[in-house]
Amino acid sequence: MWRMVREWTIEFPSRRITFRSVRYRPWVGMAILFLISLPFTQTGKSIRDSYVAYSGTVVDKGFSYDILAGESDPYLVIQDLHGTRTKRYVTLYTHAITDIGTYVEKQRGFKRPPRSRGWQDPRDTSLKLPEPVSRP
Repeated sequence: MWRMVREWTIEFPSRRITFRSVRYRPWVGMAILFLISLPFTQTGKSIRDSYVAYSGTVVDKGFSYDILAGESDPYLVIQDLHGTRTKRYVTLYTHAITDIGTYVEKQRGFKRPPRSRGWQDPRDTSLKLPEPVSRP
């Protein structure tokens, strides 16, 4: 269980009084604290950036060090059509194949990396097989 209940009962001849003390397990408080602080950490931002859709020109790329995770996370600085620059945390693969000055667009959803304009995923195209040759 996630909580402990302690009861004390005092009995009088005409009345019975029960005291209850509820004490929650320590891991419940830690889990709540973790979930509240997750959006403000770099790990939470990288989870959000791997889901949201964005598009624009890559103006900078680099690595930023996360103290809590103890590792460096790759990021891209993307400038959209309105001139707004946003820092998006990406995977190492995306960081490696993306160059500064290229236009990228990402669709909404997990496991959809940013792609350059005009790129089409081979899995999305329908496979057109040649028609079989008929023999007389």
